[in-house]
Amino acid sequence: MKLVVGEGSCGLAAGAGAVYERLDTLLKENNPSGVVLDITGCNGMCFLEPIVDLYDDEGTLHRYVKVTEKDADDIYAAVSAGDLSSLDRLGITPDDAHFLEAQTRVATATRPSRRS
Repeated sequence: MKLVVGEGSCGLAAGAGAVYERLDTLLKENNPSGVVLDITGCNGMCFLEPIVDLYDDEGTLHRYVKVTEKDADDIYAAVSAGDLSSLDRLGITPDDAHFLEAQTRVATATRPSRRS
């Protein structure tokens, strides 16, 4: 299982640093499942930050939005218990998920060289 906290400038401004630090502390205290904690940059939904993506052992993405430091405790507890249903209140809405899916990634797109 992997937890990824969005730490682009918008995420950090919204409190993602505190969310990451709380998850890091909890996982360092007790992490029997070997959950990996990582960071990523902005994913284009600044209005939903802080965002925490959870990839379960099957690789399924669970996206949690507007996560607070207190929510980090709830995420840790749900992951530890193996039951994510208590996190439904943090899940991204279908409309917001569609907004993200409709975006075209330009900054990370491969472009032809401008050199002759």
